Amino acid sequence: MLMKRLTIYDTIPMQMFFITKIKQPFEALVLLLGSIKMNKTRKFLLCVLLLLVLTVLGKARILPTIIAESRKITRAIEGIPNPTKENTYCPNTYILIDAEDWYFKHFFHEPERARFMRAIFKFIIILYHYDLPWRLKIDEVFKYIKNQNWVTPVYSDEIKDVWRWWREDETKPFPWEYEPETVGKL
Repeated sequence: MLMKRLTIYDTIPMQMFFITKIKQPFEALVLLLGSIKMNKTRKFLLCVLLLLVLTVLGKARILPTIIAESRKITRAIEGIPNPTKENTYCPNTYILIDAEDWYFKHFFHEPERARFMRAIFKFIIILYHYDLPWRLKIDEVFKYIKNQNWVTPVYSDEIKDVWRWWREDETKPFPWEYEPETVGKL
């Protein structure tokens, strides 16, 4: 049986901060962006067109709100202490922490995208750690995936070489300057 011990993420002020400044705005932003069914080019063109229409209507400040909100969410998440094995207690949280470390040792991101990916990992790890309903949902998704016949596609080396963001062997250096332990961290 898992013995729970209180952590910083279990405090009401931290949970309220996480919910109001990160979780709710993030969900609202994802729902808003997810409701637009089109490719990136069309979304960009739609944003430009929307900005023009909003400008004509005198409401141009609405579109930058989306960008500002995503930046506020990222900054809010970065302001929370990083979840570590020392400040969490759940073994599955430890696995998620290890997964983040593994991810950054194998995948390259430019600093801003790495910052965003670190925020996503932090969000999921903290959400999993303190929010029991979400932990149960995430556990069920992992259980479902684990019981499926996941097919790992085989890619030719030529394709992998074109996608210069993946490194299979973490003992070999990335083909560019990249520090997996620090990229995307403030």
